[in-house]
Amino acid sequence: YRPSSGVLTQVHFPDGVRADSWVVDGTEVSAFYDPLLAKLIVTAPDRAQVVAALQQALDDTRLAGLETNLEWLRQVARSEAFVSGQVSTRALADIAFQPFELNPQIAPEGENIVEHIGRKYGASPEQSAANRAMIRERAGEVGFDMRMTDGSRIWNTFDAHRLLHWAHETAPEKQKALKQALFTAHFTENKNLTDAGVLTTAAEKAGLDRAEAGEVLASGRYAQAVRQAEDLWRARGITSVPAVVVEGKYLISGGQPAQVFEEALRKIASEV
Repeated sequence: YRPSSGVLTQVHFPDGVRADSWVVDGTEVSAFYDPLLAKLIVTAPDRAQVVAALQQALDDTRLAGLETNLEWLRQVARSEAFVSGQVSTRALADIAFQPFELNPQIAPEGENIVEHIGRKYGASPEQSAANRAMIRERAGEVGFDMRMTDGSRIWNTFDAHRLLHWAHETAPEKQKALKQALFTAHFTENKNLTDAGVLTTAAEKAGLDRAEAGEVLASGRYAQAVRQAEDLWRARGITSVPAVVVEGKYLISGGQPAQVFEEALRKIASEV
């Protein structure tokens, strides 16, 4: 699901359930809204009865007029992990990569990384090199080989995002592999991410059909969908990457060490 803006034409919460909410029939939900439309709270003598009561409460809830995560919550409440209470950080392992461009206006020929960082952030060549060394060290800690140098280039990544969108739509289980192949092409092999051959090779390495990947690139397919998704995340306040959004409302921002992600995910898992 993808939360959306619009007017709620029907809002109904069942009797006998505590519903903390700010929405009613006719409420207009803007693109800048708090994603928590309502919180349902049930009580019962034991967990089994609480689970049953929550399942019934979700079934009886009505939110019409725009897309919400209500149906997803109904499925979660009936999942084996939730019903048994055996929930761990593995419950957060469903990852989808969203489009975001730091440099959407960059020219097709790209730009030297040192010149780009200096122009955009005012960093000296020495500062740029130090930042790359820090990133390279953190990447190495998780087994990724970063080989960016003073001669590396920054590229326009819009077509790469179109391929990632295609992968998510047609073979979501392979989107992560495509993302990793694109990372390798850019950060390890210093290849041109605007080159269709580089992109289709990455798709093939991820187990996707190379010919279809080429057709996606040549046709302009998914361009509008990617632009809309980029606009959505900017509207929600995402201005830099990496930005990890968990359960639609928790943000882990920046290139944090692995232990920071672990601590944050454990805390989130205890709350969902």
